[in-house]
Amino acid sequence: MRKSDRLFQLANILRAHQPITAKELAEKLSVSERTIYRYMDDLSVSGIPVYGEAGVGYRLSNGFELPPLQLTQEEFEALIIGLNLLSS
Repeated sequence: MRKSDRLFQLANILRAHQPITAKELAEKLSVSERTIYRYMDDLSVSGIPVYGEAGVGYRLSNGFELPPLQLTQEEFEALIIGLNLLSS
């Protein structure tokens, strides 16, 4: 699984289970706790408001929502062409 996929999965887990410990996250993603610490740093640097408290776990800022996916004009046109082909 790509790192970006795991980070997305991690953000979704955090949205659903707060607070959650690094150990629990590591078990859910089948990675080490050390990897979770690195992933948390990556999420924070990318602008996701994740907070950790020793002995409690990680949580997201209240009201945080992942931004919608953005498509380029070319990607959008390819999607429309694909949908048209499927419908015919």
